Amino acid sequence: MVLLHGFIKKTQQTRPADIELALKRALAEQLGDAMHAGKLSKVAMAQRMATSRSQLDRVYGPANLSVQLHTLIKAANAVSKTVEIKLKRQFKPGSQTA
Repeated sequence: MVLLHGFIKKTQQTRPADIELALKRALAEQLGDAMHAGKLSKVAMAQRMATSRSQLDRVYGPANLSVQLHTLIKAANAVSKTVEIKLKRQFKPGSQTA
């Protein structure tokens, strides 16, 4: 069982859409925390990303799961962060975990 930033517990019964939503919320929260730490407004963040504020709002919108990887990378770069993607082995019911 994995806890994704306090949003959802991932078990074999968790729907993929719920996992996607939890991951999106976690990314938005991390970007928001970085913006707050850097004292960046949404307008300043959008300027650093060379995009519009409405596009930035799509990055933060929890219902919008279609944000492109390129946009997430631009947002991370704007707050001096990088994006790290990692594939992990899936949990299989009945298997031994260490």
